[in-house]
Amino acid sequence: MLFGVDPTQRSVEVSKIARVKSPDIAQAPEAIAKPKPPKPAVVKVPDIPYNATEKEAKKMLEDNGLKLGKVETKHNDEYDKGGVFYQDPLPGIQVKEGDSVGITLSSGPEKKKDDGDGGVPDPPTDDLYLTVPKMGLTDNYVTNTDDEAAMDSGAIKLTSTGFPWQPHANTYIAAHVLGYSGTGSYMQFAGLPSMTYGDEIDLKDANGTVYKYRVSEILTVTPEENWVTAPVPNKDMVTLQTCVNPPYYDQRLIVRAERVEVDKA
Repeated sequence: MLFGVDPTQRSVEVSKIARVKSPDIAQAPEAIAKPKPPKPAVVKVPDIPYNATEKEAKKMLEDNGLKLGKVETKHNDEYDKGGVFYQDPLPGIQVKEGDSVGITLSSGPEKKKDDGDGGVPDPPTDDLYLTVPKMGLTDNYVTNTDDEAAMDSGAIKLTSTGFPWQPHANTYIAAHVLGYSGTGSYMQFAGLPSMTYGDEIDLKDANGTVYKYRVSEILTVTPEENWVTAPVPNKDMVTLQTCVNPPYYDQRLIVRAERVEVDKA
């Protein structure tokens, strides 16, 4: 007998273990099928009346089992501001209950863009009057002509350039820097070389409307550089020119100003 163990007793214990039954394993229950959700009802998109308000459109959609979707706003000349003039989807289309319907509201007529004339009426004549406070000029008459001889009496506006009441004009005005004693030309533009950026230049038409400009560019060119008379894209300008570089006076001082305001008569 090894280590005090009775072999017969050990075989009996092993026999008892062998006779123990395995526990019964219950069969797993079958999976319960989930009920399928009901299909959403199909409804027709109602016809939202033109000019209905957003609130009215929302209530109408909700009464028909639908929701108000995206709300946009666009210009419309026919319908009142805030009134419905378009819907998406369109009336009568079948959609699922609970779907969204977008609407477009009118923001009223589109405002016409200013064409550059300040919205002022054309004056009855081409008369122009020039005022430059920095140069001591007040209501100096400007003649619409290309005749250089006319500068002996005062400033001229080149006929090929526009008037201030016309859209995007570059009103081009020339005058003598010294001129002739006893005439309107005498020292008329003598003060032009003293002009600086931001200085005021005003033009007045026959109606009494005043077009206000501020100096935005100063340069010197040769007599052949006539590009300075051309319009500046999308801007309303006045350009003043005089002769410089004494004693030859063979250069042209150009002072350009951009319009900032219109005081209607």
